[in-house]
Amino acid sequence: MHIILVMANSTKVRSLTDAEIEWLDTLTLSEAARTAYKGEVGRLSAFCATRGVSTIRRLKADHWTAYLSCLMEDRTFFKPKAKPLKPRSALQAARITRSFLSFCARRHWIDWDPAEHDLVSQIADAAELPAFTLEDLPERVRLVLTGELVAGDMREARQNLALGLGFWGALVPREIALLTVGNLHLPSKRRSCELHCSWRPLPLMLPTTLSGIWRRYRDFREERGQDLNPKSPLVASLRDGAALHPWSVWALMRSGDESEVGDASLSNTRLLRRVYMQTTTQDATRDVDVVRGQAGMPPHGPGVPAEPARRRILNQLHDATIVRLAA
Repeated sequence: MHIILVMANSTKVRSLTDAEIEWLDTLTLSEAARTAYKGEVGRLSAFCATRGVSTIRRLKADHWTAYLSCLMEDRTFFKPKAKPLKPRSALQAARITRSFLSFCARRHWIDWDPAEHDLVSQIADAAELPAFTLEDLPERVRLVLTGELVAGDMREARQNLALGLGFWGALVPREIALLTVGNLHLPSKRRSCELHCSWRPLPLMLPTTLSGIWRRYRDFREERGQDLNPKSPLVASLRDGAALHPWSVWALMRSGDESEVGDASLSNTRLLRRVYMQTTTQDATRDVDVVRGQAGMPPHGPGVPAEPARRRILNQLHDATIVRLAA
């Protein structure tokens, strides 16, 4: 009986609009996020309509890839004066429509897998951020990351925690949305916090400044009467303490509000992760180049430092090697 029902459900004639509504109803979204998701799938539907496709069953991989290909070139199918999207906006549109189509594939409404016809990575390459340093982060973000900026209210405290997790843990909004209070282990005698995520192979080591940011946010939540237990969302809705959708986490990191995209005046999650990785590995890249120079090989990074620094680095590396040899 169950198999018959599944087959009947998969063969039902569904318009793209009907499929979109069923997809949206499975998601926990703020009103603004729901509007954004609906708009993106609506534009895909408008494109498909120009190809004579109005039902989800008739939507093929070629239709989706053609839609993605035109996002940054010609969007007049949507509006006569619609301008091409910038790479980062096109990337957002691609990810949302991929999520929708993956949902349809799981329910056998389409007979192809979006993962096998994915142009999202190519669009991501076009949207690739240039190299950044700590100095490129807004001053407010730098103050948050060092623990110097103390939040004045719950909204600010929540944003500070999300920014700290995005930088020190190199976490994306989807991962932050999954975190619970029980994932965060505050330091005792150890110098760092630990974040235990089931999807990461090793615990994330976080500086003690993050424990202060969390405690500030936790105090505001307790004052508001939110029940905090190990299964409570680590970053939650201001209204009722419920878990947030990844889009809402992304929005609040940019503007402080889970329902507004903001103007990116603070930062964005890819920039945070990139600055973290580049900054923390800066000395390692330099050391590799010094050793490559010693071996007569060209550098991988910006090059070998000045002679006094090169000699000092090599002496330190050689001393460390001697200790290993003698062990």
